[in-house]
Amino acid sequence: MLFPEKLKKAVQYVAFKCDPYDLGNVRLNKILWKSDVFMHMKRGESITGWRYKKKPYGPMVDGYHLLLSELEDQGIISRNYDFKGKREICLISADTCDLNNLPEEERNILDSFIDYVTNQHTAQSISEESHDSFYDLTQDDGIIPLGPIRIEPSEGDIQWARQVIDEYDQVQT
Repeated sequence: MLFPEKLKKAVQYVAFKCDPYDLGNVRLNKILWKSDVFMHMKRGESITGWRYKKKPYGPMVDGYHLLLSELEDQGIISRNYDFKGKREICLISADTCDLNNLPEEERNILDSFIDYVTNQHTAQSISEESHDSFYDLTQDDGIIPLGPIRIEPSEGDIQWARQVIDEYDQVQT
């Protein structure tokens, strides 16, 4: 799977900004998801340029575990699998992060959701909150849209609508 550089940079940035003990799989995915949805609503495109799948704990980066393995192999992050006696993951960033990797506006959005997710939620509560209408309408393991989907009516749809309007107008007169 070929991951966009912006996705890799966003993961590195979030891991760099967070206390490793506050950042596991669920929280990282929710920070990225919420940031991408917000940016998509604001500018019509996401920060990461990537897609999310419907998983039991909410939206998850498509190919998430492959992405983390790739970033770990490149020395960008490391993972600790035994946290507080549990088989959990916590992400640890490399010692440095080039802040120029992401535009300031995108860093500010990520910072807002880092604060929101890590300071106002547990992994369980943010997981539950992420089960919104887009999530609910998506098939299990399906791609979740970042926002409303624009559907162009077919010529048949337009003809049907005109017919319904004409019939309605005839009944009203």
